[in-house]
Amino acid sequence: MGKLYIIPTPIGNLEDITLRAIRILKEVDYILAENPRASSVLLKKYDIETKLFPYHQHNEHKTVKGLVEKLKAGFDFALISDAGTPAISDPGFLIVRECLTNNIEVECLPGATAFVPALVNSGLPNARFFFEGFLLHKKGRQTRLKILADYEQTLVFYESPYRLVKTLEQFIEYFGEDRKICVSRELTKIHEENIRGSIVEVLEYFKTKTVKGEIVIIVEGNEKAPKLVETPNLGVSTNLGVSTYTYNYPMSAICADIALIVKNSILSKTKILLIKRKNDPFKDMWALPGGFMDIGETLDNTAIRELKEETSIDNVIVNRFKIYDTIGRDPRGRTISMIYIGFVKENEVNAKANDDAKEVKWFLINKLPKLAFDHAQIIKDIKKEIVCL
Repeated sequence: MGKLYIIPTPIGNLEDITLRAIRILKEVDYILAENPRASSVLLKKYDIETKLFPYHQHNEHKTVKGLVEKLKAGFDFALISDAGTPAISDPGFLIVRECLTNNIEVECLPGATAFVPALVNSGLPNARFFFEGFLLHKKGRQTRLKILADYEQTLVFYESPYRLVKTLEQFIEYFGEDRKICVSRELTKIHEENIRGSIVEVLEYFKTKTVKGEIVIIVEGNEKAPKLVETPNLGVSTNLGVSTYTYNYPMSAICADIALIVKNSILSKTKILLIKRKNDPFKDMWALPGGFMDIGETLDNTAIRELKEETSIDNVIVNRFKIYDTIGRDPRGRTISMIYIGFVKENEVNAKANDDAKEVKWFLINKLPKLAFDHAQIIKDIKKEIVCL
């Protein structure tokens, strides 16, 4: 049995790599690199001649099974990203999970991660912090910012230089213009820059600049966030003087996913509607339509809205089936999904891909493609249910 090593690489200065990392990169059979051409500069500097294979967000789902088989056959692999520690806002989670599922040993070396120096030199409190990474680009972004606005911990974000100004403008809208902030750019490089001040001050600075390089944003927590007060008689934590419960720690995201079915008395002829995902995680893989519940709506409303947004189908009755809450079912974080089932006639609905869906297609329920998340298990459970109906 082989072994998978997770190897952090420098985020800028090529000298920021450990002696052990160099040794292992020379000793393993293969290196999985997010961008082999970019990584070859580092490998050449340290005379590392190990064979490279590309491993990135566009091919990880297709290649992971074959890589696991090679590991089972005794080959050792090292996984590296363009910069920093793999799986931190970079590919890595999927292959680590598959290795552990197959009892393959995984070892992660300590090393460079961009947010650590950015957090430490920001001058903001770092005893407790919350790592958000990259915000969602569109759907769910505003809802997420509303939630983060009340966190009392220091917040850590990654951002593209092309979206920095827009993101800072949104921070002012949701966090307020006076919140303290530090934007770190080109960390460990010759032109490293750390700009500190209020959000509005930092925004004005970058509005006049051509921004380049990877960005880490450190944002002061909400000092006015309601504090938790223990209520012994109730056994819950409440916020005195406010009519709603307030929790100052990360909470699970709630989702609604919908199984729309064309039922046939012969199970093998029964069909189910799937969408091809437009975005990561699991980009270009098939899944049940669905998504996150917004603040201010019920789960039932979420199911109806998501079905319409992704498949253009509405006026369909769907009913609650089962809750799925396995830890690790979603690489974006802790999610709990309520699954809905609806029965339709194929000729009575006009399915059309929209929003987060690249394609929409009816599949025979016994002949499905590889599915995202835990949707294969969900559909397996649904099949048992509809046989009994």
